[in-house]
Amino acid sequence: SPNNNFSSSPKLFEHENTFDARFDFNPTEKEQVFFRFSYSDDPQYIPGPFGGIADGGSFQQGVQTAKSDQAVAAWTHVFTPNTINQVRGGFNHLHTTRFGPDGAVMGIPAKYGIQGIPQVNENGGLPAFGFGGLATLGSNNFLPSDEVSQTLQVTDDFTKIYGKHNFKAGIEYQHVKFSTLQPAWSRGQFDYNGSFTDVVGKNGTNGLAQILLTPQAATVANGINYSGGSDEVFASNINKTYDEKIYFASYIQDDWKVSSKLTLNLGLRWDFFGPINEQNGGQANFVPSGAPDNKPEYLIPATGKDNRSLSPSFTTLLAQDGIALVSTNKYGQGLVQTQKTNFAPRVGFAYEVTPKLVTRGGFGLFYNSFENQG
Repeated sequence: SPNNNFSSSPKLFEHENTFDARFDFNPTEKEQVFFRFSYSDDPQYIPGPFGGIADGGSFQQGVQTAKSDQAVAAWTHVFTPNTINQVRGGFNHLHTTRFGPDGAVMGIPAKYGIQGIPQVNENGGLPAFGFGGLATLGSNNFLPSDEVSQTLQVTDDFTKIYGKHNFKAGIEYQHVKFSTLQPAWSRGQFDYNGSFTDVVGKNGTNGLAQILLTPQAATVANGINYSGGSDEVFASNINKTYDEKIYFASYIQDDWKVSSKLTLNLGLRWDFFGPINEQNGGQANFVPSGAPDNKPEYLIPATGKDNRSLSPSFTTLLAQDGIALVSTNKYGQGLVQTQKTNFAPRVGFAYEVTPKLVTRGGFGLFYNSFENQG
């Protein structure tokens, strides 16, 4: 049988342009203002091994774009030598796209007799054809890819020195957005693994014979019907999700110099981690048991621009399995109960045992759930 022994080193390119700009300004002797902006444009083309509509590239290959910009600003104000406030803000934005070399060419599947493939922007090219033991032909799955991520962050820190105390207090706010278009098989994938053309007692074939075998009813007694064509077919819809989440925190801290030898660090922080939610209501949450209602539930948002209708076959299965369908805004579009009591104490000390020996210690409670999703 043929071997998987083809290799190629096609020409690729990467043209990157970047720039940075910075601005510093002191309006008065008590104020400092800082601003920085950065931009990057990094288009690439990494062709597949076969080129053209045969492609054969992986997810990391194809026509790619990557544009990013970042902005940072800060304002420091000195009220008195013992009282200072600093406000900082930052914004990051990244937009990446990737699609096959013929992603912008419509009508290719129909040209070769393959019907029903959605012909929309960046979804051009052939479906994927997989052969057991050989490289895949056509466009890779999970393409086209279109991802946008951006983060807005604002912080405010206030410092006050009073006697033997150094007080600090502040807040932090983050709003994270990330939209994703990566359909698994938007052009479909047809696999020919040789299972319909294997010979008993012989090594398996690689599927080339199978693609030539048209499925048809058996012509002999006790024969296997429709043993031909692809033995696996994959397909998916094309849909973009627009996810977001927020984070908010506040803190207060006191560095207290109790004596010339002992300093205490006392603080308390509060964290709120908002759940990931789809901005248009295009998500659901399956609760197999436990809270909030101590029974199996399938939760969907009650409002939103996305179509949240479910097929009758799906709702019938929910009812058969005793799973309640609940359309609600009670838990927000994230459809989960959030923790609102994340108070985190911090305690530390520094003690001078001798002029050459200092002992330090501390205790803190920390919360982190940025990656959690119900």
